[in-house]
Amino acid sequence: MRNDEFFASNFSVTPNPASDVITIATKNNIPVESVQVLDMNGRVIKEMNATFEDATTMNISEINSGVYFVKVKSQIVVGTTKVVKK
Repeated sequence: MRNDEFFASNFSVTPNPASDVITIATKNNIPVESVQVLDMNGRVIKEMNATFEDATTMNISEINSGVYFVKVKSQIVVGTTKVVKK
């Protein structure tokens, strides 16, 4: 299984598009170490270093509207998905 397929089948970032808060969830209790929101140039806009195995939320209300990448780092895989901020 490719890295992006593994990420897509084991993690979710919702809602998309999002307004104020996103939920980052794991489907198989995979330990997550950090979550970053990056702009289209790869700059880190927001970062959360937290360990969780099910789900957590991140407040993105202070981020300008646009398209961003949410990068999730676990002990097994690092994956990125696009999120639209309304």
